[in-house]
Parts: sequence; C-alpha cells; structure tokens
Amino acid sequence: MSTSAEQHAAVSAQVFFAQLPEFEPDPTLWNRIEALDRRHRRNRRQIRFSVLAGASAAILAMVALVSPGGEWRSQDTGELATSQVTSQQFQDRLESRSSSKGDVRVGSDMRVIDAELQAAYDRNATDEELEALWTLRNEVLRALAADAHPMQSLTRI
Repeated sequence: MSTSAEQHAAVSAQVFFAQLPEFEPDPTLWNRIEALDRRHRRNRRQIRFSVLAGASAAILAMVALVSPGGEWRSQDTGELATSQVTSQQFQDRLESRSSSKGDVRVGSDMRVIDAELQAAYDRNATDEELEALWTLRNEVLRALAADAHPMQSLTRI
C-alpha cells in the first residue's frame, strides 16, 4: 500500500468511529468484571496448588516404592561385607584357573544363587538372610575351587 492509501484508510477509520454513538456501560459492569477477575485468579491459585500437591504426592509415592522398609541400606554390615569380599576372592581364584572357565556347574549353580541374592536385595531382605545367601555362595565357590583341576581338551574325531 502506498502512503496516500494508508492515510486515506486511517482517515476513513476515524470518520467511521466518530459516527458511532457514545457507549456508556452499566455502572455495575466494572464490579462484575473485577469479581470475575478475582474468581479467575483464585481458580488459577487452586490449580497451581493442586498440581503442586499432586507432584509432591507422586514424589513421596516413588520414594516409598524405592524404599519399602523406609531404611536406606547405605553400607553393608561388617559380616555381610566380609562375606562379599570372600566370595569375590573365591570367584577370582576360580576364574583364574583355565579348567573352571567352561565348567557348566559354575554357571548353573552360581546363576541360581545369584538370582536368589538379587531377589533378596530387591525385596529389601534382612542382613541375616543376605548373610546366609552369601555364605551359601562362598561354600559353593569353595567346593568348586577345591574340585577344579586341569581338564584335558577334547578332540572331535
């Protein structure tokens, strides 16, 4: 649009609006507008509060699910930690021997015990139950380490 066309449109709009009658709103209209605005602000505050309360409840529920006993197990007790270290030493010793690497018993026995240990940790078992499982694991590793002897290689004929 050119400048003269823009000026003509502006003048036309001014003329059009000048011809309109003056509007006098009802004096109670402003009271109703303010009351509506207060109601909207209150509703927004209630929504914000509801969202905040819901988020807080969700966070508390997640914490409760993660720690059903309400106790965080930050460090294991002395006996339990000792059993774990002993188990790791047996496993390292067993794996260092070439004959035990392909031993089917090592895989199957240890998978069963390790699954029981994991299940115990998942359900937040007591230290006594965990200690019993670690002791059982150590006994199996000890027996496997004592049995381990160099296997002769098999040759397919």
